[in-house]
Amino acid sequence: MTGKDGPARAGGPIRALAAGSLALFFVLDPSFGSLTWLNIRKAVVRNEVDRRIVAGTEDRGLVLLEFSKDESRTILRWEHSREFEYDGRMYDVVEAWAVGDKVYYRCWWDREETELNDRMRVLAAR
Repeated sequence: MTGKDGPARAGGPIRALAAGSLALFFVLDPSFGSLTWLNIRKAVVRNEVDRRIVAGTEDRGLVLLEFSKDESRTILRWEHSREFEYDGRMYDVVEAWAVGDKVYYRCWWDREETELNDRMRVLAAR
């Protein structure tokens, strides 16, 4: 079906309502928009770091962290199996191994993601 101004768009009024509702939500709660943007940026940063580590270009920036197996389960806040937060800093695990009761992680200290998390905490606390 076509109108005077060209082909009719499916869902036109619904899209307009959704866009208007979203805009209203951003006006009423500006921190939502900031948190959304920071989460998107965080995903981009993760992909960039993963790509650099796989390419081997970041070996010089790796740190070695040592924990007991118990500490590894209790003081590290794991995002997923290859990323954790320790002492307010985010780390991407490049290599891990255990010797006795000790666990060693060769990691990339992700400064950019750490900064994004700090900014997200400040916004969430508002």
